[in-house]
Amino acid sequence: MKIQETALEYTGLHEITLTWMGEPDRWVVIFLNGNLLKAPFLKKGYEGSVRFSSFAPFTFELHEVKESETVTPAAIPLVRRPKVSWSPKRGALRYRIYFMGMDGVTREVGSVRHDDALSRFEYQSQYDLRQDGAFWGFMRVEATDALGRESVRPCFPVPLPGVPKSPSGVQVSGSNGRFDITLEV
Repeated sequence: MKIQETALEYTGLHEITLTWMGEPDRWVVIFLNGNLLKAPFLKKGYEGSVRFSSFAPFTFELHEVKESETVTPAAIPLVRRPKVSWSPKRGALRYRIYFMGMDGVTREVGSVRHDDALSRFEYQSQYDLRQDGAFWGFMRVEATDALGRESVRPCFPVPLPGVPKSPSGVQVSGSNGRFDITLEV
C-alpha cells in the first residue's frame, strides 16, 4: 500500500495537521520546503498524523520507509501563482477572482468573461502569493451578472498555502507539491 488519503487541515491561522493512510509500522520522514520537519519517527498502524506551523507557503514531502532506508528531499518548486477552475454559473456575464491576504485585505486580482461554449473556466494567477510583502490567505471566485450583481451563494474560502481538506463544492487534485483547486460556483 502506498501513501494515500493525505489531508491538510488548518487548525489555526498558521497551525496545520497533516494526516495520511499508509503501510503499518513504518518509519516516517517529512520534509517541509526541502528541510527535515522533525526527526524520523515510527508510525504504528495504518494512519499517521503530525502537526506543524507554517507562516509562509510551503511544499511538503511525506515518506514511509523501512528503518534502514535513507531519504533525500526532492527539489519541489514552490508554486506561488495558483490556478483556479470552476463550473459555469447560469446568468453569469463574467467571473471575478479575489485573493485575501493574511492582512485581511481582499483584492480583486483578475476576471474571466463568461462563454456559453465552455463547460469549465480557469484563471492562472499573475500574482506571486507574496506580492507587496504579504502572504495570501484565501481565494474565491464570484459570478457577476449583466446588472453587476455578484453571486449570492456562499463562497468557500480556500486557505493557502497548501491543500486544505475539501469542503463540499471544492475539489483538489495534483501531486508532488503542485495542486489544482476547483471551486463549484
